[in-house]
Amino acid sequence: MANLSSNILGAVIMTFSMLVYVLNDAFMKIAGPEVGLFQSIFIRGLMVVSGFILFGLVLKYPLLHVPKKVLKPLLTRGVIEIMLTCCFMTAIFNMPLANAIAILQAMPLIISVVASKLGGQGLPKSRLAIIIIGLIGVLIILMPGTKGFNYYSIFALVAVFLLVLRDLLTTKIPKDISAFQVAFFTALQITLVSGIACCFIEWTTVQIEIQITLSVAAFFIGFGYLASVAAIRYGDISFSAPFRYSSLLWALLIGILFFGEFPTMRELFGSMVIVICGIYIIVSDTRAQKIQG
Repeated sequence: MANLSSNILGAVIMTFSMLVYVLNDAFMKIAGPEVGLFQSIFIRGLMVVSGFILFGLVLKYPLLHVPKKVLKPLLTRGVIEIMLTCCFMTAIFNMPLANAIAILQAMPLIISVVASKLGGQGLPKSRLAIIIIGLIGVLIILMPGTKGFNYYSIFALVAVFLLVLRDLLTTKIPKDISAFQVAFFTALQITLVSGIACCFIEWTTVQIEIQITLSVAAFFIGFGYLASVAAIRYGDISFSAPFRYSSLLWALLIGILFFGEFPTMRELFGSMVIVICGIYIIVSDTRAQKIQG
């Protein structure tokens, strides 16, 4: 059990990691529509992979040295991450940033359902009710016929399920494979696939402003990888996990400051419903694990 100071540090780092992830999304939202989905992901990926390689060389870290038995789950995770990245980037390029981030907050609700099915256990009625209420919060945000809704919202929903699959698969990767290696393999796969995709589309001339914007996005996503790992290693994850929801607050603020996207009361209410239900799920799961332990 971590002490209070470690828990607070973990929570601060988790909040910071959510900020840099959302900042990455914001800068990709600025640059992406200018050069296209695959080209923007490819250019950012080149910078991220180069950073990982440089970091590995300086620290003499064996980035590519992983057991053969781990390659399959690593590569599979990378494929899921590629689809996740494409879906979520497509969503944020074409809908309000805060709306897309809010939809992602449904992940703990979906994981709760999947975990119960995989464990062969039924969901208690109270848990099922909370999950249904949380999903209603998603529907409130997605309400058809409103300004914030378009069919690109479906990409954000697909991203939620891909995110769940990715995290479930991550638990299958042995802990002796460092998070740094997992992140490197993921970034490398995304960069290679987006680079191949660029061969089949017209290459857009990248203006210096867009190059700078993508460089900033790469910087933030790199920090996001490191901060998210550090947040888990400092303090109890049960304490820091609810602070993942700070991403929604950051998305609301950045959406207003960067894009003039002012959320409606309906969207704020739906987001609040999702957050409350998600935190309830996390807290109740933590309590259940302590009782069983």
